[in-house]
Amino acid sequence: MNLPDRVLNRTALHWACSVSAVSSTTAESLLKEGADLTLVDAYGAQPLHIAASLQKWDDAVVLLRAGAPVTQPDNGGNTVFVLAQLPLSYKTTWLRERLGGAKDIFRSRRTFVRLPLEEEAAAP
Repeated sequence: MNLPDRVLNRTALHWACSVSAVSSTTAESLLKEGADLTLVDAYGAQPLHIAASLQKWDDAVVLLRAGAPVTQPDNGGNTVFVLAQLPLSYKTTWLRERLGGAKDIFRSRRTFVRLPLEEEAAAP
């Protein structure tokens, strides 16, 4: 159950929190069977990071009630609070980066700004 995949180092709980067609009862069942909610994927994201970034609030509530840590940042320095505040357009860019795309320009607790890939190539 806590054995990660070979590509993204994600467990079944990570995947349950990342697929929109999967209900929060799946996360609950995995936790009851002993899924570790503190394991991180290849990008330092715990299942709660993924649920918050994809706005899967039912999963987020399940994980929070189970004791998921909220202050642990991922490899990019993003906490759950930062990811939950990002508009979906920035989340798409963030997810693309996690799979090998654009780089961060500025990040704070309330702001997440990045240059589009086309502008990065033109920047001095």
